[in-house]
Amino acid sequence: MSVRRRLLVAISASTLLAGLGVATVAAPAHAATTQVYVDNNPAKCSDSGAGTATQPFCTIAAGLAAVGPGMQLNIYGQFAEHLTIAKSGTPEQPITIYANGGVLTGANAGLTIDGQHDIVVRNLAINGSSAATGAAVALTNSTRITLDSTTVVGTVWAYGYRLTGVTDSSLLRVSAYAGGTGIAVDSTSARDIIEPWLLSSTQAGSAAGVSVLGSQITVRNTYAIRTFYGAQIDVGPGATDTVVVNNRIPDAKRGVGIRVKDATGTVITNNTVAGCLAAIRVEGNATGTSVQNNVVRAPASGGCDPAEADAEIGVYGAAVGSTTVDYNSLAKVFTRPYAWGTFIRTLADFQAASGQGAHDRTFTTTDDPAVVDSANSAAPGAPDTDANGATRVDNEYIANSGAGPIDYADRGAEEYTQVPTARLTVTTRRADLQVTADASASTLAGAPATYEFTFGDGTTVTQSTPVATHTYARGGIWNVTVKVAGVSTAQASASFLNGVYQPVDVGTARVLDTRSKIGVTTTTPLAARQTLTLPILGRNGVPAADVHSVALNVTVLSGTAAGSLTVYGGGTSGAPNIHWVAGRVVANLVTVPVTDGKVVFTNNSSGTVHVVADLAGYYTYNAGSLFTATNPVRVLNTATKTGVSTTTPIAPKGTLTFQLAGVGGVPASDVAAVVLNVTAFAGTSTGSLNITPNGKPLLPVNALSWVAGASTPNLVIVPMTNGKINFYNGSTGTVHVVADVFGYFSASSNNVFVTEQPTSVLNTTVAGKATVAANVSGVLRDEYAVRAVVLNTTVSAGASDGWLTVHPNDAAVPGTSNLNWVTGETVGNSIIVRTGNRIVNFVNGSSGKVTVRADAVGYFVNGV
Repeated sequence: MSVRRRLLVAISASTLLAGLGVATVAAPAHAATTQVYVDNNPAKCSDSGAGTATQPFCTIAAGLAAVGPGMQLNIYGQFAEHLTIAKSGTPEQPITIYANGGVLTGANAGLTIDGQHDIVVRNLAINGSSAATGAAVALTNSTRITLDSTTVVGTVWAYGYRLTGVTDSSLLRVSAYAGGTGIAVDSTSARDIIEPWLLSSTQAGSAAGVSVLGSQITVRNTYAIRTFYGAQIDVGPGATDTVVVNNRIPDAKRGVGIRVKDATGTVITNNTVAGCLAAIRVEGNATGTSVQNNVVRAPASGGCDPAEADAEIGVYGAAVGSTTVDYNSLAKVFTRPYAWGTFIRTLADFQAASGQGAHDRTFTTTDDPAVVDSANSAAPGAPDTDANGATRVDNEYIANSGAGPIDYADRGAEEYTQVPTARLTVTTRRADLQVTADASASTLAGAPATYEFTFGDGTTVTQSTPVATHTYARGGIWNVTVKVAGVSTAQASASFLNGVYQPVDVGTARVLDTRSKIGVTTTTPLAARQTLTLPILGRNGVPAADVHSVALNVTVLSGTAAGSLTVYGGGTSGAPNIHWVAGRVVANLVTVPVTDGKVVFTNNSSGTVHVVADLAGYYTYNAGSLFTATNPVRVLNTATKTGVSTTTPIAPKGTLTFQLAGVGGVPASDVAAVVLNVTAFAGTSTGSLNITPNGKPLLPVNALSWVAGASTPNLVIVPMTNGKINFYNGSTGTVHVVADVFGYFSASSNNVFVTEQPTSVLNTTVAGKATVAANVSGVLRDEYAVRAVVLNTTVSAGASDGWLTVHPNDAAVPGTSNLNWVTGETVGNSIIVRTGNRIVNFVNGSSGKVTVRADAVGYFVNGV
């Protein structure tokens, strides 16, 4: 790829003034320069002093009075002055005016040099002038004047710069945002170099960017001339031997790009013009005009009116007989590419009608062989370097087709040194796991058209066309790459997020019990700081492959010291999932990715602890149920007749059969499983709750356990049969139960699960009865339509007993809860909650402050 300088220039006073920098053009050699300073800071300036750096003059006029040949006047600050330079230097010792942040402002702002010679003005900015008939910069009857990096901004002058009788002078990197013509060179001026940086205007009329009427004037190396309603570069009647070379005209939309009328010997070489009305127009009695090595492209902003479009390269009137047109490249989009007296629709017709354009070409992209290594380096005015000063470079992928001593010079204002560049987009079709990889936006830079696609599953396809399709054997997130011409590589992601849910039969659900040699070979509890790695795939009804995460109801018991347990799938472990006090039985539903077919359990306490893990289900790339998140709804509270007809608690060893289908946002049918936050409270003895599909036998798979009198919550995913589920009280006392719905899995849902390395979304202290909003955008992938987030949530240091309610930000606070605690206790629970505007609210239901931490471990996204 070519390395080019690209500067963004906004057409505003602030941007242009900010862009002023120290000039890089060397001044003529002269003796040691005496420095004079002007700075209107009243704290240190004086017009009666010597104009030193420590005590500068207060006015520019005072500073000018003190300088002579070989001296430099340094200007700092803003001045409501008109700068008139009425003295001269010598060729060896010019007078230099260097505006180091110096700005002329106000209605009288401007620069005048009349009848002088050997003056250099650098970095001067003129802002806010308002003389509609004059020029912001007026140079008259002067010679060897250099303006370097000067700027005219926000004016309504008729001219930004006006040269009258000016010879052997240079305007280098000058800019103007003026109401009228940017730079005007009259018929008595000669041998001047005009090198604009940015010229622009928004006023209607016939004003030009650069108007040339003099002799031997060179207009070169423009960064941008645009938006003038006349010609951007206008070579007018009487002009002789004008050279227009290496100019960039990015938007010739309101006027002609380069126009030559009634002029003699004009050279238009190696310019890049975005044509619309006309890119290059030669007309009237223009004689001896050469139009070579130019590139005409379509304006990036579009908006051309076909009814008004002129020919992009048009020769009219008497100019037809003496104009040379060759080695130009025109974008293929133009419907009126040429005129030779009249419009000509094709290059072939132009060549036949005019005898010109033998080496003209059309192109699609600017790295096309029609542009690269194809210029005529012997054309009149052909430059050795491009507009950025880059030397000519031979592109190894493109055969040289140019002419002259350098047959690999490029057309247009910039030298292209590109190599092939890969660009890739992918689209997916979820129904059959098909991906389409499209590298059409890649550039070949003349290299052979070869595209090597790698699809991430071991499949590689090499072909000569830029679009390839592939069907995967299973879902997943695949990295697709393309290598273009064996050189450049691009990558994109093909996501088939079929993270669908499969519940397991409760009869095979227990995958770990350190008390009973289930999942381990001994009955030894998990030692302090010990890690246990549990194989999970290929057993207990879980497939041996294509499973990316599992949902486990994990219970800790018989802990000899207070502590915590972290369950994770490898990589970053995140915050602990379960907290306990010594001897307490605590459960929590955890959702973890499966790494190398295993999950990991780490005892963070200083004592031993037994661990039980029951498999609630797994997420696979293959067939299964998808998820729908609902607003939290309380569907059951045995203490308040919610969902039941009495306030009777569940009896010892008793079962409550609860109709859940058609309740709390759960559909009446087609539901595979529901997500509930279940809380047991007011238990008269220590015990456990078993939640199973209706009609299934009771098995030792406990949803949660409690101690007498405590409120104990847990998130559960429960399969349903007949639209019902059973709550079995395994204790010898009574217990009340609360159940809140947070979503459900079904074949008609459309949200799939994506795992995430644990990422903190909240860690703060919440005041009593206060709400804290957590923005979960940091863990949600922007390319997916996220519907719900899975949070591992912990509360600690509660100042009073209470509960936590978590709900979507765009919904009212529900009458539900997710966590219950007693003063000072650390309690954890998993939460699956719909994301409202990607923000989730955490409500402290207690009267005292509490610390809340939430880590995102995954999310449900729109998988259709």
